[in-house]
Order: sequence, then structure tokens, then C-alpha cells
Amino acid sequence: MAFGIEIYAPNGNTILSMSSRVPRFAQSGVFTLNTNTSTNIDVPGMANNDSWDVFLAANSGAIDIRYTLNTGFFRATNGSVANASVSYWVVRS
Repeated sequence: MAFGIEIYAPNGNTILSMSSRVPRFAQSGVFTLNTNTSTNIDVPGMANNDSWDVFLAANSGAIDIRYTLNTGFFRATNGSVANASVSYWVVRS
């Protein structure tokens, strides 16, 4: 027998089931990224698969910030013509 919680809408549609992948917070922080450079942010336990997500927000400066997942870290790249202060949040589902 399985144990857990399931949540249903008033119309009977399942909102959350025992098989739902619910994101869990892993790490957050702020880093500075100069124009056309990259940096690695260590995240213990991170795997290069679809169970991890990274959310980035430029606090100032650049608007072209991208990331790639790697085992144990993600790499953030500033493709903009301005330096940037960047906030990040890492979640795992």
C-alpha cells in the first residue's frame, strides 16, 4: 500500500498525485558575471539531467544570461555587453 497525499480540484481533476514531481529547493545565491565571460557555480549532488532546474535573474546589467547543467555545478554565461549581478535559485524535482 502506498502512502502520501493527493489533492483534487472541486471538479474532480487531480492537482497533485503521488506520482507528481514536486520541485524542492536546493540552493540560491548571487554572483557577478563580467561581459562575455562564464563562471561555474558548485551545487553539491547536482546531476546533468532533467530533474534539476536553475532560475537566473539579472539584478543589474546584462540581459543575456544563460546556463548549462553539469555534474556538481552549473555554468552561467554572460553573452551581453554589460557586467551583471545575478541572483540564482536551484531546484530539484
